[in-house]
Amino acid sequence: MAGRHERWRGALAGAAGGLVASYGMTLLLRLLERVGVGAPHHPQHSVNRGDTDATAESQSGRDDATVEAVERLAHAFGVRLSKRGKRLAGPLAHYTFGALVSGLYGAVATEHPRVTSGFGLAFGMTVWLVADEIGIPALGLSPPPWKSPLPVHARGVATHVVYGPGTELVRRALTFRS
Repeated sequence: MAGRHERWRGALAGAAGGLVASYGMTLLLRLLERVGVGAPHHPQHSVNRGDTDATAESQSGRDDATVEAVERLAHAFGVRLSKRGKRLAGPLAHYTFGALVSGLYGAVATEHPRVTSGFGLAFGMTVWLVADEIGIPALGLSPPPWKSPLPVHARGVATHVVYGPGTELVRRALTFRS
């Protein structure tokens, strides 16, 4: 059994891995956009995610799911986001979510190493399924999965193939674990 210190160390290493891997996801989305693969203006896997320089709103007039989530949270507290706030909201939500989920993963991995199966690939695919395919549509931040075009799902899988192993690579490097 890992002690409290080890769990915190695992959580911090996982969170750092999640930040790096979330950036990797953003780079992959940009690359896919550049080569014309997928549906770049879909709210679920917008090329805007994680990019403060891109516009937050897609051509369809709908915000990226990460921006819309932050906007809803702000609204619940009586705050209205400015255009600049919206530009920052997407990356803030993207990297915060990536770090938090990966931090939890890192903490759990200290006691249950099997969660790192496939060098983090199982983790990445679980996040894709639970967050992208179930959570985001359930919150009304994107259409239901059956109404989204196949390229949207493919982009989601591809980015989480980067996210899971990317998180695991950094987590292992920082915890000196194999």
